[in-house]
Amino acid sequence: MAKSNIESESASLGVSHIPLVLMQTFVLIADHDGDAATAGRVLGISQPSMSRRISALRELTSRHGGQPWLLLKGKKWLVTAEGQRVRGVVSDLVRRFEQAERFIADTSKSPLTLSIACDHLNAVGMVGRAVEEYLRENPQHRVRLAAPASEARITGVAAGEFDFAIVSDDPAKIFEVARVELYVQELYRDRFLAISKPAYFAEWKSRWEKLPVRRPLRGADLERFPLILPESGSAERRFLEEYYQRAVGRMPDAVVEVDGWEVILRFGMAGVGVGIVTEQALTNHLVDLSSTEEKKIWKHVHRLDDEDFPSESVNLVARRLHGQGEPDLRPHAMELLRLIEAQSKSSSKPALSLK
Repeated sequence: MAKSNIESESASLGVSHIPLVLMQTFVLIADHDGDAATAGRVLGISQPSMSRRISALRELTSRHGGQPWLLLKGKKWLVTAEGQRVRGVVSDLVRRFEQAERFIADTSKSPLTLSIACDHLNAVGMVGRAVEEYLRENPQHRVRLAAPASEARITGVAAGEFDFAIVSDDPAKIFEVARVELYVQELYRDRFLAISKPAYFAEWKSRWEKLPVRRPLRGADLERFPLILPESGSAERRFLEEYYQRAVGRMPDAVVEVDGWEVILRFGMAGVGVGIVTEQALTNHLVDLSSTEEKKIWKHVHRLDDEDFPSESVNLVARRLHGQGEPDLRPHAMELLRLIEAQSKSSSKPALSLK
């Protein structure tokens, strides 16, 4: 990228060798019509200190036979022709620095902010609960919780946009996307469930009720049921289709395609088909229900066999300390991570024993 006009001109003037305090002194004297005493009061320095600054500025700007920027006439300092030539550029440089100083000062006074990323499922579940607990303990802090696509979460961590992220990608995929070695930690494995409360008019209601209850369902058990699946083209849909086709030998019959596990759960309980959801999605749904209501819902749930439908690895991704296998996280980010780890342990356990 080409330099701006100001950057190019300031380089040609040779101002890079002049200390910033001397440029500030020059600008204030020029702005106060050559009155060094008034400029000194603005700077908060004594008359001897001001005299030393002016002498240093004159010596530096007249080096190699050049004309100094200031010339004493009576009790005031006049801006010379050379001083007038550089005044605009020097004033702009000083203004930019003072803006940067104010910005840094404001930033240092602002609340500590943690930036993390996950999917919507964890934002309202495991991660969301951990954030609530963290903010109860640290009410003066702020948390930015983003929910971009999985690859954007990984690249965001690698680029420093996020302190850490939660993804379902395996370590090889994470490295491929990030192009750097990141810290990867498995939090828990999310199992797949089948859920349905078939309506009385459903032709497959009796078949659903006769499914085996002492073992997880295999792909073949689902073969003649209308399924409710994630929308076409999504990562979740692709791997569920891959699992189903490998187990059954053909593509699943999707009666409804929707975006989000929570919506699949809703349609499954409405009885329009058999919803395939994750255990975390169901746990999120049950969190505000009474134990009696939970039991009623779990009566309509079957766990899917891990051989046909492998559970997902839910991983935490963070930058890695150089040469070490530890996450490169600030202390408060580590505090939030510990809370998420505690939540993940409860997420890995089914709320009730499945039939």
